[in-house]
Amino acid sequence: MHSGKNRLVMYQQLKEGILHDISSGRLGAGAKLPSERELCRAYSVSRVTVRRAILDLVSEGILETVPGKGTYVRGLRQGKNATGYIAFVRCVRAARASSITDDVFYPAILAGLEAAAAA
Repeated sequence: MHSGKNRLVMYQQLKEGILHDISSGRLGAGAKLPSERELCRAYSVSRVTVRRAILDLVSEGILETVPGKGTYVRGLRQGKNATGYIAFVRCVRAARASSITDDVFYPAILAGLEAAAAA
């Protein structure tokens, strides 16, 4: 049985993996994520862990679930609030300790968000 700390780590790893796939272009706007079962196998985690990561990304506006269809990458919102999310990401990033994952993935994610918002 996993401790609470291990589940948090696995949840974060899955979430960061999905964010990396989005920032690298592997999953573009409108792309369908693998099924929960496939994500469970790929990351060797439980369905609860997969659902937690997905729900968190849905609440952040990065993913969208369509009942009976699947989970999809949302497109960036257009208009005056498009860069509000970038400021929020920067604020959250500055408020917590850095890790090797942050140093590798954060700049790529932020660069992609800024480029899309500027377009």
